[in-house]
Amino acid sequence: MKRTCPFGCVCTFERNELQFKIDCDSIDPLTHVPDLPIPIVGNAILYFNNKNLTELPNSTLYGYSNLRQLHLANNRLTHISLAQLPANLTYLDVSNNSLKTFDKNVLEFLSSRSGNIRLRISGNLWICDCDAEPLISFVANLSNSIDDREHIECNEIHFGKMAFLKKTDICGLPTNYSALLFGCLLGIAIIIMAYFYLKKSVIICLYERNLCISCISHPEPENSNTLTVDAFLAFSHMDSELVEEYIEKLEKGSRAFKLCYYQRDWLIGESIPACILKSIEESKRIIILMTKNFKQSAWGRFEFRMAVQATSIDQYKRLIIIVYPEVEDFNDLDSELRTYMKLNTYLRRDDPQFWRKLIFAMPHNHGNHGRAPINAERQAQELPLLRPKTVA
Repeated sequence: MKRTCPFGCVCTFERNELQFKIDCDSIDPLTHVPDLPIPIVGNAILYFNNKNLTELPNSTLYGYSNLRQLHLANNRLTHISLAQLPANLTYLDVSNNSLKTFDKNVLEFLSSRSGNIRLRISGNLWICDCDAEPLISFVANLSNSIDDREHIECNEIHFGKMAFLKKTDICGLPTNYSALLFGCLLGIAIIIMAYFYLKKSVIICLYERNLCISCISHPEPENSNTLTVDAFLAFSHMDSELVEEYIEKLEKGSRAFKLCYYQRDWLIGESIPACILKSIEESKRIIILMTKNFKQSAWGRFEFRMAVQATSIDQYKRLIIIVYPEVEDFNDLDSELRTYMKLNTYLRRDDPQFWRKLIFAMPHNHGNHGRAPINAERQAQELPLLRPKTVA
């Protein structure tokens, strides 16, 4: 284990079942989940019942993302977000809390683990109105995964058991009113989508013309001694030919961004992991060229994972993922990276507005100055490649 058992908790390891149990039920009072130990082998289980817990921690809490089972009965939880659920969760008990609904992302996550997860969700203040139809369908469709399905009740007394509700019971508007409401909502949605689409285009146009920069720019650190590079380019050595266009557009363009990439900026003899970490640490942006070669590269997955970790800690550091047309899905990525791709936006290389969007996503704080041109004498002194071509 990388850390000791939390104070007052009891940690045991059952060899027969390969289960590492962290039992904090005896601690009273306790209103938040502490840092948790990580077992060397086996599945980690947290017992945190009968507390005053009002909010789950984010998955960045030490040891929390390694949990397979969460026992959280008889607490005061009012909301659960997707970021608060461990990716490999197999058991979740949130019975007898103060939950009123599950948001769409949580329902999709739990549904995707159907057959691999057991749930207990009765004893909460579930709202059974028309907006709750996804939750009601979820309870009906995952009947084999919900141990206390027969005991789940709506907060509205006249509805009773949720398992026996139908859509017409909660969305009983006459057909003509339903159609009218649907039409109004569709019209509003179209207007909102058009507004946001045009808003983004207008902002980019203003940025390209250096107008209203102070109003539209991303917040950047001022006079940072550590973030000295605008962007670190992470790519597979098999895609080296792709780098030239980024040098041409970003470094040699009108805004002259300062880039870092291994072929030019890493020193011979230094550890590759150390170079990766140093490049990520010093860069305001990490740009990943997500090609098929990069997905299959062990170094690529390492760079990806370190970039995700760094951007979750530093609010000024941002990860820009550029997905190439050859990449059709992310199923071959590790679960952590696959989840990141599902929960975050990325830029497609075949987007007609690709370069405009990429340049807008770069740092805004340096105006038009950036990396000074490299003279002939410096070019002659450039060090050869560090990373061997045989490295995947």
